[in-house]
Formats: sequence, C-alpha cells, structure tokens
Amino acid sequence: MSPRKHKLDNSLLEGEIDLLRNAIRRVAEVADQAEDLDQLFRAVRTLSSAAARLAILLKAQAELGHGQGDLAETLASALEEAMHELEQKP
Repeated sequence: MSPRKHKLDNSLLEGEIDLLRNAIRRVAEVADQAEDLDQLFRAVRTLSSAAARLAILLKAQAELGHGQGDLAETLASALEEAMHELEQKP
C-alpha cells in the first residue's frame, strides 16, 4: 500500500472513531439523566456495546498505523469480531 493511501485510510478511520466517541459521550449524558432503572440499563448496555466497537476500531487503527496487513483484512477481522460479539448478546 502506498504511504499516501495508507494515510488516507487511517484518517478515514479516525473520523469513524471520532463519531463513535461523540456518540458515547451523548449516551453517557443520557445515562446521567436517567429517570428510572430501565432507562439507565439501556444506556449502560448501549455504552458497553459502543465501547467494544470503539476498541475494535482502535485496534484496526493501530494495525494500520504499524503497517500490519492490508486494510481489507483488518476491517474484515474487526467486522468478524463485532458479529461474534453480537451473537453472544441475549
């Protein structure tokens, strides 16, 4: 992969990471203002899921930053991990 394309792919991933971090902050604000346990539980479950996805994106970003594997392979691995996690949830 050329250095220019590598940088572009990493910057696109950074945008997705920033978007997810902003979503996590908004859900955390909702959790702080929860009026009942059900609303708090949903917010915490959403935060947990979003944090797991953020970890996957950060792992992919780290792999891209160190030149380990190509983008398609990294994203396929991250998607596989996310799908496995979703299958585990009730």
